[in-house]
Amino acid sequence: MKASIFILFCLVGLNCQLIGQTQAKQAFQDVVYLKNGSVLKGHISTYKLGEGIQMTTVTGFEMAIPDNLIDKVEQVELRQNVKAGKEAKTEFLRNTGMYYTIEFGPTFNISRLGMDMRFSSGYLFHHLLGLGAGFGYDNYGIDTYSPIFPVYGEIRGYILPRSFTPFYNVKVGYGFAGNGRSDEADRQVGGLFFHPQIGLRFSNGGRHVNCALSAGLKWQKATYTYIGNWPEQSIKDYQHLSSNLTFSLNF
Repeated sequence: MKASIFILFCLVGLNCQLIGQTQAKQAFQDVVYLKNGSVLKGHISTYKLGEGIQMTTVTGFEMAIPDNLIDKVEQVELRQNVKAGKEAKTEFLRNTGMYYTIEFGPTFNISRLGMDMRFSSGYLFHHLLGLGAGFGYDNYGIDTYSPIFPVYGEIRGYILPRSFTPFYNVKVGYGFAGNGRSDEADRQVGGLFFHPQIGLRFSNGGRHVNCALSAGLKWQKATYTYIGNWPEQSIKDYQHLSSNLTFSLNF
């Protein structure tokens, strides 16, 4: 009987120890600060002095980081959601490497309301500098349905290597004019597309995406030709200058 009680206490103690170890693993997270300003969060599985570390990030990527790229390493405590009994969500940061962005929002000029949608992809060399390219759909007047399809290169950067940070984005390219105006031009020719933006990036608490809000100006040149009974011909040059608000999802 005494032996059974002793074994029971041993099992309970071992179980409590395992639970404590599991909670300890869940309560702390490794944070690696790189010399280029990037911050990586996850679990360090291996560390070799003078060589580097092997870690698994919060997004599930396994990566080896050379020692000469590391600025410092910290272990931080995760805040727990006591009521739900779940681990607090970690922030997703994309300060270096490949990025993918979906943007959409309204466009405003003096007399018309339009809309735009864009997709961009590129590479962040540093949180302050990234280069990419993209394409989109712009409508500078919903009432007249005048579509422009821009193809562009872009430069972007985040002022701080954090989830909540100001950022800049400048797009330059060519906009192809579509045949969709209410007065149906006989020939459409696009032109230079220029779109600078400034905004704020913030985390939504998820692991695979963060969000951003930005404001900017757009300049787009387009020429529409209307041919009537020969030799009548009318050419209209449009310089679309408008402001816009953009909501974006960054992957």
